[in-house]
Amino acid sequence: MTKKYTLYTACLLYIFIFISACSSQNEKQKNSTETTETTETIPTQVLQTELSPAAIKGKRIFMANCSACHLMSNEKLVGPGMKGVTEKYDKEWLIKFISNSQKMIAEGDEKAVKVYQEYNQTVMSNFQFTDEQYDFLLAYLKEGGK
Repeated sequence: MTKKYTLYTACLLYIFIFISACSSQNEKQKNSTETTETTETIPTQVLQTELSPAAIKGKRIFMANCSACHLMSNEKLVGPGMKGVTEKYDKEWLIKFISNSQKMIAEGDEKAVKVYQEYNQTVMSNFQFTDEQYDFLLAYLKEGGK
């Protein structure tokens, strides 16, 4: 009888440990999923109330390519703050400047030369975006820089 009882107890203990381990792992996965979903969805939800879908895509481009040198404010970093930049310069000029500012400076574009001189002749990197990416970026500069 003791062997049966010991075997029965051992089986119950094993099942209890197995269920506890599975339950604990499911809880970890559930918490991990919840954290990921929260991390990914909250910023998008917040951004969608403030920015258009195009501007949200533009923000991603800005953060990946421009934010090391530019802020979305009037504050200067390495380059000028971007607040109001789409009101100050037209779309074609901005695209041309972003694509190759040094060429514009060499050609004597007054606005490009002024920016270059104002920022201690710091050379801006050239960026070759698609037309769609430029549209997204400019949407963000317009909406995010208000």
